[in-house]
Amino acid sequence: MFKTARLNKKNNTMTDKINPSKTFVFIIFLFITLLLNSKAFASSYSPCPSVILTSPHQIKFTENEKILVCGDPKSDSWREIPPFQARYFAKVFLQQRGYQNPVFKEKNDVLFIETGPLSRIKKIEITGQPPRGFKISHGIKPDYGLMTPAVINTIENKATTWLTTRGYACPQLETEAFPATKTLHLKINSGTKKPFLKIEQQKIPGLRDNILRRYDAFSMKKPYNSQWLELTTQRIESNGIVQHTHFTTECQDNEVIVKQQITPGAPRLFTIGFGANTEQLVIAKSSWRHARLGQNASSLQFSLFASYIKQEFETEAHWYFLPYVSRWHLKPTLTVTRRDEKNFEYVSFDAALLPAVTWDGQYFGISLAFGPNLNFTRTFEGAAQETTHFLSTVFKAELTSHGYEYHALDPLTGYTLRFLGELNHASLFSDVTAHKFSLTGQALYNVADLDPPFLTVGFRGGLYLTATDRDASTFGRLPPEFLYYLGGSPNLRGFGRSEIANAGQGALTAFFSSIEVRFRNILPLDVQPIFFTDLGMLGSRSASLDKTLYWSPGLGLRWSSIIGVFRATAAHGFSVGNNNSNQPSHWQLYLSFGEEF
Repeated sequence: MFKTARLNKKNNTMTDKINPSKTFVFIIFLFITLLLNSKAFASSYSPCPSVILTSPHQIKFTENEKILVCGDPKSDSWREIPPFQARYFAKVFLQQRGYQNPVFKEKNDVLFIETGPLSRIKKIEITGQPPRGFKISHGIKPDYGLMTPAVINTIENKATTWLTTRGYACPQLETEAFPATKTLHLKINSGTKKPFLKIEQQKIPGLRDNILRRYDAFSMKKPYNSQWLELTTQRIESNGIVQHTHFTTECQDNEVIVKQQITPGAPRLFTIGFGANTEQLVIAKSSWRHARLGQNASSLQFSLFASYIKQEFETEAHWYFLPYVSRWHLKPTLTVTRRDEKNFEYVSFDAALLPAVTWDGQYFGISLAFGPNLNFTRTFEGAAQETTHFLSTVFKAELTSHGYEYHALDPLTGYTLRFLGELNHASLFSDVTAHKFSLTGQALYNVADLDPPFLTVGFRGGLYLTATDRDASTFGRLPPEFLYYLGGSPNLRGFGRSEIANAGQGALTAFFSSIEVRFRNILPLDVQPIFFTDLGMLGSRSASLDKTLYWSPGLGLRWSSIIGVFRATAAHGFSVGNNNSNQPSHWQLYLSFGEEF
């Protein structure tokens, strides 16, 4: 019910019941509401005296756009712009911004433009011959975006990617926009699925023909997949065997012709990179590689890693010794490492000669390596403060999905699994009989397969075991490389680095698992909130875990900037199943640059 004011007849003034403070608040509220609602105001913009533009939103032409619409007084050929040309360019520029129905009027040699409202794409109607299951996602957004050429191109690219990653090598697409109904018509002729049959590779001087086939992330006679061609390109260029390469695809009748173009460049590659985190402070990495040794393009690499905690120098070669193109090779490696952790300090030297091979299927790749490794370790702090030596039989295996590798720079989907085994016996030039085994893995899942993604769920875990006797004559002679610790970014983020140390001695068995949930495309600059929980246990004996469970719930932020990934996490560490009040329990803050989950 509205209150009415009474007029004071004596002095003709309002005397009543209007509360000045409430009126003032109402006026301020109304002003802010109108100010925030851009549609309440019509913005007028004049790029030049002959053109006046009215819009519900602020619009400003670029300098080049002004020249095409208004002319350039500094240029005789562009001094005056005919009205029909000004209308044409103005309409193009407005449609690029999402104004699909501008209205033009001319009066007294002045062009008046009313942009009208922005047009959005609310619906996509699929026609033609799309394959079963075809879809285009707009993530959690209410629509597909503004009706602009750039957004329509993005939709076409999404449709093309969906088709070309499922065997349809040469789809044909047509789009037509209808601003009145906010609909985009997408006509698809996908054609038939086609397999990889042959790659025509441009010859590289001095190398065997088809030498790059050992980097293929696909299998011949399997369905065509454009992303696996891109992954192959990533592998080749990161290896440094050529400077640049790309694939082109042509469809002729029922055959797909894939041609690989190459820019060889120099065979030597030098890289350098920097990172940082609150555990190791500044991190520096550099490497030098010669990637085209001999006809088989063998490689030799020197690499250096340096941080406050760890320094490592490694020399590694990949010698492709067979007289034909093959993935089999010998992998000689020399490594010198120094680590200075909270619970130990040592310097180690390793020399290995491992036969190795890689293999790729349609969805994942496998790498295997096995052979002898000679290790010398000088321990300065921690267990076994002496020089030890081990002659190990090493076995390494890694299985990685192509999706995981393809999205390595922006983790989204896929999985990887790694196994490492080292067998050492006292009768074969080893100080003690002790065998090391580790199994680690990571899996990522793009929930609902949205594009752009909204929610990424990640799992990671590890199981570590040193099989040996617990008696003092054996355990006391094990160097730190045979013992396990928990805490820090690699496993339990609610504890300091290697803070959980089994009374400072290290453990013979360790286990950890983590689940991380990352929200995407909900904050400005794609800053991504993170929520996670880490679990871990140690065992003072081989193949046995103690009863204490360590866990750390936490949260954080991830931001992928143009110079690298920034992460910040805060987690609290807890322990369950141990009544010892000395068990650590506190908040742990971690900041990093250049590190992923």
